[in-house]
Amino acid sequence: LFSGASKNARKLFNQSLISPNDNSVAQASWASRHVSGLLIREASFKLPSAYEARAFEYYFKKNYNDAFVESVKWLLDEPFASRAARFTSFLASTFIEDHKISCEISRFGLQLNPHNFDLLNNLAYSSCILNDVVEAKEAIDKINYDALTELEKIVYTATYGLWHYRMGNPIKGKELYQVALKEA
Repeated sequence: LFSGASKNARKLFNQSLISPNDNSVAQASWASRHVSGLLIREASFKLPSAYEARAFEYYFKKNYNDAFVESVKWLLDEPFASRAARFTSFLASTFIEDHKISCEISRFGLQLNPHNFDLLNNLAYSSCILNDVVEAKEAIDKINYDALTELEKIVYTATYGLWHYRMGNPIKGKELYQVALKEA
């Protein structure tokens, strides 16, 4: 698909959907946002364990509550998958606005993925919102800034700015937010 053979990719994805399993539905659902002409039947989303596919379909349809429910099922089905933990903690903090749950999910995901930026940042952000500046700082300190992508550095800077605000240092917080805004 990304090497320019979208016609062949479309053919292979459609082939995988003839007798799909939960993974082929999830992959085709993802690919459908990058290539046209994929024939994903509605019944494919009804496969018992197609949690990931349903979570993203609900998310892109802005049905965040159902996306969250399906992402929790996906996480329970694949507890080792950092993507499931990252997506579920993101939904919990951003759309469900349950920061305690976001922290719990982030901590759960970090057990198997202790250096994952998204999980550490989600934990730091939600901890800040809950005014748990100690846990937030512990998460921030575990992030290897030098290993981050440019986008991740922007997110990190904004989260670190939020931590400074929560610590009662609005001057430093504002400075970091302005850096993040400029870089974004």
